[in-house]
Amino acid sequence: MRPQKILLILLLPLLLHPAAGEETGRQARLTYHGSDPYTALNEARSQGKPLLVEFYADWNHRSRWMSGHVLSDSAVRNLIENRFIPVQVPTGTPQGAELARIYEVTSYPAILIFHPGGDVLDKIDTTLDPEDFEQRLRALLMTTQGYGTWRLRRVYTAAESGDPAATDAAMRAFLHGQLPQDLANSVVWPLFENSIVMRSDSPAFEYVTTHIETFRHAIGRETVDATLEEALRAGLLPEVVGSRPYSATASAALVETARRLELPALPSLQAMADVAALRQGDDLDLFTARVGLLMAMLPEPYSLPLALSLETVAARGSRDTRKTARELVDDLLNRLRSPAQIEMLHSLRERLE
Repeated sequence: MRPQKILLILLLPLLLHPAAGEETGRQARLTYHGSDPYTALNEARSQGKPLLVEFYADWNHRSRWMSGHVLSDSAVRNLIENRFIPVQVPTGTPQGAELARIYEVTSYPAILIFHPGGDVLDKIDTTLDPEDFEQRLRALLMTTQGYGTWRLRRVYTAAESGDPAATDAAMRAFLHGQLPQDLANSVVWPLFENSIVMRSDSPAFEYVTTHIETFRHAIGRETVDATLEEALRAGLLPEVVGSRPYSATASAALVETARRLELPALPSLQAMADVAALRQGDDLDLFTARVGLLMAMLPEPYSLPLALSLETVAARGSRDTRKTARELVDDLLNRLRSPAQIEMLHSLRERLE
């Protein structure tokens, strides 16, 4: 038998029954609250949930795809069934066709979301993948549930003022009573990336680390871990450079947090804690060598404050130690472009002579 004929035989069931082929791999269907949005709206009001109305056309490929692959996706389905009242309106019936005319459904997909009070909140008329559709629904929930724009603005305003205490207070108000699965989305995540909001001793840091797996799953492990690592580095840096009194307990706690969360930056954070401890001792040769290693381990923006931490070598280091420190400063001077930073390092270098 020729290969072409074998292939035709294998494909024949799908050609004769295309709907069966579409069902392959399809997850459990979304559970609807009937097909009458007016009846379902009463239920939405009583439960205080938005009403999601899917106008469905069996003859339209995009409508079938959204219903079978997006609305039936396990994450999307769980979100809708828990937080919305879903209704499917078949537009092939006289009643469905009339509803489609009233709400100006002229193409598919066509999904309308109503406030429990009856106002239209959103109309989704583009084909979205499950992840994007879920994010759109979560962003909509933020607005309808009263913890959206104005509370976000309060946190950002406090952060822009540079006041950590006010920022933390606004963040606590923002987080109060919210579910992590609602906050772990692309709308809110940029707030957690703000360096004033996300500090190692902040409520934002505590919230994300408490619900770490939810955030890693929704945002991506690499992105979440990088944000947490930056907060821990910023928490350790003042002790490394001497702008805050050294506390072995506090340094160890930050390193232990990185270990508990299995952060990739654990070695560099441990190295920062070690350098902070060495700064307190008399072995400035080892301190200087470890600062040099740390400058190679950490991102470029950390190089300048680490170099300035060599001020203690200028004050009490030996001739050989000061020479090693000057070499580190010279290497950094060759890479800097900012006149102000260059001036600071030149001044330090003179003291290291």
